[in-house]
Amino acid sequence: MKLVWSDHPTTRQLVQAVTQDLHFSADAERSSRRGLAVHPVRLNHWLQVDPLESLAGSLPEDTLMVAVENPEVVATAEGVTLRIEAQPMEVTGRYYGLVQFVEPLGDSDRWRVRHFNRSTRHFDGGEELVWLPLPSLLPAYGSLPSTPDGLSTSPYNSQGWYIYGAQDGSGTFVVQSLAPRALFQLHPEQVVRGGARPAYQYLRRSAWAEIAADKGKLHTVLCTPESGDNPAALAATLGHWQLGDRALVLHNYGGIGGAQKEPAAFSPIFFGHFAYGRAEVIHDPLADDLRLICATTRSTPTTAMAWWPVPCTGVAIRAIASGAG
Repeated sequence: MKLVWSDHPTTRQLVQAVTQDLHFSADAERSSRRGLAVHPVRLNHWLQVDPLESLAGSLPEDTLMVAVENPEVVATAEGVTLRIEAQPMEVTGRYYGLVQFVEPLGDSDRWRVRHFNRSTRHFDGGEELVWLPLPSLLPAYGSLPSTPDGLSTSPYNSQGWYIYGAQDGSGTFVVQSLAPRALFQLHPEQVVRGGARPAYQYLRRSAWAEIAADKGKLHTVLCTPESGDNPAALAATLGHWQLGDRALVLHNYGGIGGAQKEPAAFSPIFFGHFAYGRAEVIHDPLADDLRLICATTRSTPTTAMAWWPVPCTGVAIRAIASGAG
């Protein structure tokens, strides 16, 4: 199956605006040879690399999974082609589950987990073993980008974790990514009332005031124009999320500091990065309640098991040397 851009004039114009020749700099060549980072070596010295080729070629092999919205399906004798007008969204794993981590198996990276039971609303469903591979050590940092240590004793384990991945050849579920369920629920733990000025003060100062003490924690905060003097309006604001609502997502990243900081953080100025995305309120079939998710189309479950397809249309794409692929 091929994934290509639509022939719509606006889409073609946008794609052409960001299509570039790609040639590594001397620093990128040196970093690639030393294995300090993963570079798109398959695209080096390609001419007119478009966004789909850049996305697929960013990994060493054709293993990238994406979700696409409202594709035009074109079937010919040569195969099936999906034509899209919007950028695809990366997804991790074909299936997902809602579990509590019970305990690791000795010193291995296998974990015993217990599934959520939507009938009892507790984590008293079936148990199984999952494989949670350790992330690769970052040689330039001398540290791991993350660690599964303490998952079973985390304060977020009581509400469970969404784990994403697929079964391997032996039938063991391989966890490719995970996220605390608390992060996607629609009830904030804190409310900042009073409109734009208090919201600005929170975002500018309060959110970063205890950054070291907040390591390993998450916070959900609602900034609202309603005041505490109007309880009815505030209650309505807290419950205003409806199925199908969408929101803009802004992701900020400030770098890894501390005793084993990443090299770029040694300088007085560290630029970090930010990215935009979209969120939608969906009905989660596993928890039987509303939650946020960064996807917009949902697959129909094919089994009655606790593993359900990721709620989006996943398509594996590959870099193609010519054409619009």
